[in-house]
Amino acid sequence: MPRLGAAVARVRCLFPDPRRRDPTNYAQWKPLWDALVRAGVLDDDDASHLRVASFDLPCDARRPRSEVEPRPW
Repeated sequence: MPRLGAAVARVRCLFPDPRRRDPTNYAQWKPLWDALVRAGVLDDDDASHLRVASFDLPCDARRPRSEVEPRPW
């Protein structure tokens, strides 16, 4: 992954079933942001270097997964 310095991230957690979920329970991505800083992808994970543009909780019964798409800010 290229060095972004600062990024806007799109996060999607695709679940296997369509039941109701509280998005605030899934918005704790601190370990991921810390890993991107340690890996040198981001300079820091503070508000001047990282912004989460969208956070979605759709359903994909065939392929449940999490997706994180950081893009240059």
